Amino acid sequence: MTHWTTTKRFLKTSLHALSPKKSLSDMTAAAHLPPSPPPTLNLVLPPLHPSPTRSAIELSKFPPSLTKSDIRTLFTGFRIADFDFHNVRSFLAPLRVRIEVLGGAGEADRAVRELDGVVVDGRRVCVKRVENATFEAREVVIEELVDEMKIKIINTARTYHTRYTELLLDVREWMTPTTYYAFLQGRYPITDESSPEVEELAVVNRAEWCFLAAGMASVCDPSGRTKALRDLLRVVETQGEAEEAWTDWEGSVLLSYEY
Repeated sequence: MTHWTTTKRFLKTSLHALSPKKSLSDMTAAAHLPPSPPPTLNLVLPPLHPSPTRSAIELSKFPPSLTKSDIRTLFTGFRIADFDFHNVRSFLAPLRVRIEVLGGAGEADRAVRELDGVVVDGRRVCVKRVENATFEAREVVIEELVDEMKIKIINTARTYHTRYTELLLDVREWMTPTTYYAFLQGRYPITDESSPEVEELAVVNRAEWCFLAAGMASVCDPSGRTKALRDLLRVVETQGEAEEAWTDWEGSVLLSYEY
């Protein structure tokens, strides 16, 4: 035991003697040394190419047969950004589309000068400058107006025509090369009591709709879409008032009638 204690003291003394001695001043100086800066990397970055300036224009009054490919062909000689273009035959959107011309305001002005009034499929198209915010805000206003008109048409139909109580009513739009249409149609709900034929039709996205009323307007009218809906509302109101008068008229129940 005494031998092991002596050995430990010897090792401790030897290690202490081998360690470098630091004075108080050395320790104080080390505490105030600034941290070493991180190593620098000599990277060569490629030059940045700014994105081309975009200026918005509006293409309108084009024929319903126009496709996205046709629009790109029309703008041959101009650089344009990709754009959304709905199938206007199904009347999902008005006959206008926003195009962003690359290259600044000068290129957009040139597109207006060269393309405005060009005849496409027998129709003279309109090309004009438009602010992005203005275009988008107008689209929102139009869609909100259309939704409000459809709700008003359905409510008016239910008010005047009590036989529509059990029907599901819908206002749908369609457009041909010459005419905007707005249709009021109805069908009975599909329930557990529905016939197998009705259920089979539903599987393939078909239903037994019945025609109730329609409104029309010319596609040459820039407001043709909303005018067709207004015409439908007028028809529903007029027919509703006429039906009330017919119900009170004796000729509505007589087998034969002479005026």
